[in-house]
Order: sequence, then C-alpha cells, then structure tokens
Amino acid sequence: GKEYQKEIVNRLNADFNNSLISINMDTEALPSVIGNLDFLITTSNDQMAVADMMNKEVLVVREFCDKFTTQIHSENNYMIRVKDEKTLGNDILLVINELFETSLPIETMNSSNPVYKVIADQFSTFFSQIRGDIDIKKEINYHLERSYFFELLGYDRNTHLLDHIRDNTDIDTIQNYTNEVKAELTSTVKVLLATLRSLKSIKQSQDGLNQFIGYLDTLIMSGASQTCVGNIIKFFEGEIENIDSPSVDENISKIEAKLFELKGNLQIFTQYLEQITTNTMSKRFEAEKNI
Repeated sequence: GKEYQKEIVNRLNADFNNSLISINMDTEALPSVIGNLDFLITTSNDQMAVADMMNKEVLVVREFCDKFTTQIHSENNYMIRVKDEKTLGNDILLVINELFETSLPIETMNSSNPVYKVIADQFSTFFSQIRGDIDIKKEINYHLERSYFFELLGYDRNTHLLDHIRDNTDIDTIQNYTNEVKAELTSTVKVLLATLRSLKSIKQSQDGLNQFIGYLDTLIMSGASQTCVGNIIKFFEGEIENIDSPSVDENISKIEAKLFELKGNLQIFTQYLEQITTNTMSKRFEAEKNI
C-alpha cells in the first residue's frame, strides 16, 4: 500500500500491457487470496508463511548467507539463495518449468545461486539442491546431521542415506570431510573426558569445582562451529540448561548423566563416519586400476 510499492507494480504492469492483476490487501485476507494462486514467488515474509502452512507451492527468494536457514517445510516448495542477481530470472524460470512442466525459455543452465527443492522421505521433509554451486562438504554435513538427530529421537538409522553418500561421493571428498570431522571429534572427546575426570574433585575443594566448571565451559564453547559435532554439543548444552533442581548434588548428578549420554552420542556419530568411509580404500584401488 506504500507509494513506492504502487510505483513498482505500475511499472511492472506497464511492461505487460496492463494485463496483470494487482491486489492490495490486509493480512487477514491472505488465506483467501493465496488459495486462488497457482504458485507464489516471494521473499521471506507473512505471505510465504501462510502459503507454506496452506500447502500452496512456494518459491522463496532470499539473500545468500553462510548459515543455512529455512522457513518453508511443505513438500514441493523451493528456495533460491541469491549470490548473483543476474541469473535469478533464469533460476525462477527453471523452477516454474519443473513444477508446471512448461518450456519457458532459459538463457543459461549455469548459475551460482543454489536452488533447493523440498523433498519428503519416511522421516520428514528435507532440502535437495537442484541447481547452482554445490558446497559438497556442507551438503554431506546437512544430510548426516539430519539423519543423526532423527536417530537420537528414536527413529531407525537411515543406512540407505549413508550408503548413498559413500557410493556417490568422490573418494577424496569423503576422505577430506571425515578427516576434518574426526579431528574435531578427537579434540572434543578429550575435553569431554577431562570434564568427566574433574567431576571426582568437585566436592573436595573449591579448586576442584572451578576446574570442572572450566572444562565444562570449554566443552560447551566447542559447540560454536557450524558442524555436526558442534550441533551435537549445542544439543547437549540445551539439555544442561534445562536441568532445574533445588539440590546441588542432584544437579551435578544430572550433569554427569548428560555428559555420559553425550559420550555415547559422539560414539554414534563416529559410527556414521565409519559407514560412509567403508571400503574407501578398495574403491580407490578399483578407480586407479581402471585408469
């Protein structure tokens, strides 16, 4: 309803010989209007949220940032993270062609803008990249982390996903990824074990208590990284913060239980790394033999 918005709409409509339908509406009318749309292309806003809740197909256009954040969850929705505005129009047309099986002309199939589609599996929905530059390590991290946390919630392990990553990812990429994560795991486990050992000295002296608090703070700070290991630590931190007992001894006992639970959870993630690297050396041997 603002003047600059009306000006944009009028300029756009003029390019289409005033054939476009423009609607200025209150938020309360959103469901009625969205219900009559075939598809919504929008930035991250109220219209997007309402359309997603109504299971209306949505394409969300948002600026690229290092942290992958999502606001849409319904199957067959799309998201473009914009690095280069020059190819954005082609990215949008590609999505429309895929969704409606149209043949709108696309000038280039190359784009640096990551385009994602929301896919559903037996667990929930997830984002699958269909266009643009792929950061393969972040993609592996995203899918491993998703599968891992579903397992922590009680679901069966998604062994099909782990096998798929192992069998369809470049050997060197897998090796580099696992080496980096294992190094992070090793340093985290060292701090975790030191934290567990320091528990014994809590009741003996103030220095013992201070030492335990120091190790625990160091452990929690290791969750600052945007990796699977970092997010496992963040999950642990959230559980620690939710401990609420009037008894100091009971608080310490619950923290100790959560530390041992964290130890087990890190061991589960180690199993994930082992599965995606199974037969890596034999794969390398076969690849070199066929050169």
